[in-house]
Amino acid sequence: MSFEQIDALYRSRKTLLALLAKANYNVTPFERFSPREIEMMLHAKGALDFVAETEGEEKRYARVVYATQRFNKPKMDEFVNSLELSDEELATSEFIVMLTDPIVEAHHASALHYWLSRHLKVRYFNIYQLTYNPLESEYNARYEIVPSDKHADLLKSLYCQSKSQLPKIVYHLDHSGRCLGLVVGDIVKVYRNSANVGEAISYRVCAP
Repeated sequence: MSFEQIDALYRSRKTLLALLAKANYNVTPFERFSPREIEMMLHAKGALDFVAETEGEEKRYARVVYATQRFNKPKMDEFVNSLELSDEELATSEFIVMLTDPIVEAHHASALHYWLSRHLKVRYFNIYQLTYNPLESEYNARYEIVPSDKHADLLKSLYCQSKSQLPKIVYHLDHSGRCLGLVVGDIVKVYRNSANVGEAISYRVCAP
C-alpha cells in the first residue's frame, strides 16, 4: 500500500474518531496510533476494525469495518450475518464501513435498504473524503440536529403541517448528513454564512 493510502487511512481514522466522539461514543481506547502502526495493522486481517460503545446504561455500539477491496451489499450481508448478533444487539448497533473505493449509488441504495427494511443504520465512507472533518469546515454549512421532542413545536412555528413540507436532505447521499449520522425523519437546523444577513438559518428533514 502506498504512502498516500496509509496517510489517508491515518487521517480518516482521526476524523472518524472525532465524529464518533461527537455522537457520545467512547473512543479513548482507539485514539493512540501512528501512521506506522496503521501500516503494520494492514497486514493483519481485521486489525483496523473496532467497536466503540456509548457511556451510560443504555448502550449503543458503532461497529467499524475497513474494506480495502470492493464491498457491496452482498458483502455487507455476509459481514452482518457473520457477527451472529441478536435482534437486541442489532437494534443498538450501527455499522460504519471505511472504503478505499469511491462511494457510488449502490452504497447509498444499500444504506437506505438496511434502514427501511431492518431499521439498521449503515454508513459508507471513502477514506480520501474523510481526511478532514466536514462538520468543522468553515466552507460547509453547519448542521445541528433538532431533538425529536422539539419537532412538533418547530413545525408549528414554521407553519408546516408535516415534516414533508420542509426542504429535504437525502439519506446517506448528503456527506455532512452522513457524517452527523442523520436518519430518515431527523430534522436539522442549518447555518450558512450569508453576505447579506451574516448567517442564514433554515431547517431541513432527512428523507429517503
